[in-house]
Amino acid sequence: MTKTISIYSMKGDVTGSIDLPDVFNTPYRPDLIQRAVVSIQSMIRQSYGTSPVAGLNTSAGYYGRRGRRYRQTINKEMSRLPREKPGGGGLGKVRRVPQSVGGRRAHPPKSEKITIKSLIIDQNASIHMLGYNSILSWKQKGEHLEITFTKKLEVGPAYALRIKPKPLE
Repeated sequence: MTKTISIYSMKGDVTGSIDLPDVFNTPYRPDLIQRAVVSIQSMIRQSYGTSPVAGLNTSAGYYGRRGRRYRQTINKEMSRLPREKPGGGGLGKVRRVPQSVGGRRAHPPKSEKITIKSLIIDQNASIHMLGYNSILSWKQKGEHLEITFTKKLEVGPAYALRIKPKPLE
C-alpha cells in the first residue's frame, strides 16, 4: 500500500509522480516523538554539582599545638577548628569545616552523574563510554536512567555512550 504523490514544477504544473517509502505509512505517534525529544534534551543538560575544592581554597589551618604561644587555641576558651591566617599575626575566622561561614558543604551534589530521561534499558545491559575501557555503573530510576562516571573526565561538549543490548521500546 504505497502512496503516490505528484511532483510540481516552479510554475505549479504537474511534471511527474513518485512513490513514497513505507516509512510514510506508519501511524502518527506524538507520544513517541515527545519521548525522543525529552531524552535528547536531557542529554544536553549541564551536569549539576560543586567544585571538589569549593570551600577549601583558604589559608586556614588548625593551631592547637602546645609549647608555642603564636596562634595557639588551647587554653583560650576557643573552639579547636581550622582558622585563617590573617596578615600581621593573630587568629582569624573559622573556615574549611561545614559548620563555619564560608566553609565547604557537608554533602554537596556530585557532578559525576548524568540523567537520561525517558530511557529504559534491560537489567543485564552494560554501558561503555567511547574512548574509555571501563564499564560505567548505572541505575534505573523509574523511566529515567542515571549513569555514574567512575573517574574524572576532561570537560567536553559531548560524550558518546554505547549501551548493549539496545534500549527497550
